[in-house]
Amino acid sequence: MQRWARGLACAAIAALLAAGCGESKAPTPAGARHGATTTTPAVATPPHDDAGRAQFALVRRADVPDRVIDQNDRRNHAECSPRVLFRHSAAAIATTPRYVTARARVQQSVLLFRDAATAAAAYGRLDSRANRRCIAHYTYIEAVRRAAQALTALTTQTLLLEPVGQRSTSYRLSIPIPGHAAASDVLFNRIGRALSSVSVVWDPAPTDLAFEEALVRKIAARVRTALG
Repeated sequence: MQRWARGLACAAIAALLAAGCGESKAPTPAGARHGATTTTPAVATPPHDDAGRAQFALVRRADVPDRVIDQNDRRNHAECSPRVLFRHSAAAIATTPRYVTARARVQQSVLLFRDAATAAAAYGRLDSRANRRCIAHYTYIEAVRRAAQALTALTTQTLLLEPVGQRSTSYRLSIPIPGHAAASDVLFNRIGRALSSVSVVWDPAPTDLAFEEALVRKIAARVRTALG
């Protein structure tokens, strides 16, 4: 069971909302395993093209509230992922590596749309009741498969974070693994024509929201700078 809990990021929301695991098997760069960043240093002025702006808007390794001890670049194509939902309608999509801290696994996708109205419609679809059900169902099925036993239903808790941008959604899916307080936090924000989708997978889940609040502030600052 402990091995399953340590692998929780590949089972649930990290695979769904930001990128997840399974598409690419590229190993973690040696420098990343030893705590050295392998990302390109941020520049003061964001690029002028949408692909560059989306990449610039991503939270950096140094911006994660806890020290990042590992990272990798694996991706997947889960149907609830914004990378799948908006692969034809987004002007640009970028995704961070999965940042691994001592307590959590964090991954973010930023999607840019042609205008704020299109981004608002995409946000509504991403945070719709149907898509929430899809996320919860996928998470539950993966939890049962990896735990190799029947589990009770997931529970959903709204996270009372300060709103960021025009629309914000934050909630936690608690995963009923015996002996573990495992959970996945879902953080969506629309800022102008940009959507940020973040997963934070915990084992165990914290009792406060300090990590999430600091992370969302960092994300908002980078997205706003990227949009200019």
